[in-house]
Amino acid sequence: MLAFLALRLPFWLILAAYASCPLIRLRAIFRIWGNPRRLRLADNSLSLSTSIRVTFALHRCGYALLLLAIRHPTAAFTTNILHGLHLTRRDFGPDKQGFLPPLTKRDLSLRVVISTQWIWDTHLLLSAAHALLAVLFVSVFQWDRPDEWPPLFSNITKACSLRRFWGVFWHRLHIGSFDAYLPMCAIISRALRALWMFTLSAILHAVSNWILTRRANIAQELRFFLSNYVVCLVETVVEGKSARGTVALQCPHASVGTRVLGYIWVASVVFCLVPAWQYPLVYGA
Repeated sequence: MLAFLALRLPFWLILAAYASCPLIRLRAIFRIWGNPRRLRLADNSLSLSTSIRVTFALHRCGYALLLLAIRHPTAAFTTNILHGLHLTRRDFGPDKQGFLPPLTKRDLSLRVVISTQWIWDTHLLLSAAHALLAVLFVSVFQWDRPDEWPPLFSNITKACSLRRFWGVFWHRLHIGSFDAYLPMCAIISRALRALWMFTLSAILHAVSNWILTRRANIAQELRFFLSNYVVCLVETVVEGKSARGTVALQCPHASVGTRVLGYIWVASVVFCLVPAWQYPLVYGA
């Protein structure tokens, strides 16, 4: 009970987790366990109409199918480009794993493909899986409400700085769980909190690598996520010292020209960091 109270859960949901009916307990525990984003949960005792659930299922299934349909031609296009480069293992070797790539057309083209594919595939596959799980829990099991399954990702146009790429556009599945283990010293500092988030992200990615490939690549994971942290910290410092700080790096108040420069900046950072992060995985496979 104390553990549930520490999570700041609605009292009705805590009571349901201790209900005498096994089905009610299972439903409540799944709603707690399956809510890593700590979204506000509504009392689902008032069931929604069948028409609402059917409409929701059709919408989310259509969205998932659309994403998967788009992925097929884009994956084929990417594969054709990679085949055209006649890649070998050396193209992903240690001398190619720096942040700044060799300035050859071949290396630059490969980096563009790898960095773009990482964003696209991650966004597409996670969004499709999220949509199908939403159908399962809202329309099939009828355990959740539609508003408890908001999109994982925000609009990519909001990512005009690296901070907004990670903090606004990217999914936030891990934030609630990481906050639960946040050291007391990091609570008073946004910079320390961000450092905690990036460090734990690196560790969990290393664990995933080890499960899938038996290679943790912890050094590469730490380098990637801590490099992102450093860039985000630099953005914060630059904005703070800028006379027009509220305009320079924040999309809602930025001019069109500033936003375009922001997109170019984010693309450049991704172009430098993502291949240096992904190449060791390919090279060691």
